[in-house]
Amino acid sequence: MSIALRRLRSAKPLLTALHRHTTFRRTISSANGAPATKFLETFNEEFEIGNRIINLETGKIARLTNGAVVLTMEDTKILSTVSCSKDDTARADFLPLT
Repeated sequence: MSIALRRLRSAKPLLTALHRHTTFRRTISSANGAPATKFLETFNEEFEIGNRIINLETGKIARLTNGAVVLTMEDTKILSTVSCSKDDTARADFLPLT
């Protein structure tokens, strides 16, 4: 087992249970705009578990949420988003969907 893989597994204990090949491809990109314009960066990480490639991508869609990740494996895509309130006035046990 390589030193990099040992460090990765010690930093991320959930990955220790996965038997996989270590193939990571990470890209971060942002648009070049005017100096006063702030663009959100996109983050894309690709790794292999067994013989399947999994892609995690954030920063492209659902930008108005507090966080959004798209997980892709073969023809399947899953969008996971998180939205929260800045103040504590909303009830924690109720989320209206309208």
